[in-house]
Amino acid sequence: MQILITDRNLSRRDHRVMDFLRRQAIDNEGASNAKLAACIVLKGKIISTGRNQLKTHPFASQYRKNDDAIYLHAEANAIVNSLNHVSKDDLTKSVLYVYRIKRPDTHMNKDTVWAQGIAKPCEGCMRAIVEFNFKRVIYTTDNEDEFAVIQ
Repeated sequence: MQILITDRNLSRRDHRVMDFLRRQAIDNEGASNAKLAACIVLKGKIISTGRNQLKTHPFASQYRKNDDAIYLHAEANAIVNSLNHVSKDDLTKSVLYVYRIKRPDTHMNKDTVWAQGIAKPCEGCMRAIVEFNFKRVIYTTDNEDEFAVIQ
């Protein structure tokens, strides 16, 4: 797997999906300071979405980074939701997108605008990504409108 940091070389569709996920992350009430949203795209269509949330799930326990990580991550949530619609083989032809927003300064008030944050998948989510063999994974970095691509 190769990780490429870029603000170029992404298609218009990639940028539209990331814009969609930004709105989904902002609306995520399942987390407080770091809000993540993920989706899986197959043949140009979003087949599932997921958000980080304070819920447990057997899938999350299978792909957690450590024994204390019991909550469902956005990536895992999107994978679980996708398996209701497509096969594991279809995921090998799919792209996983992950978007994180955060408060730019935790000392600022609640009206502060959200900022893009790094959404690099944790060790547990990376195991799931490798097992499901996604074609590409695109996630946000700490730099506005800059994305990392794993292929």
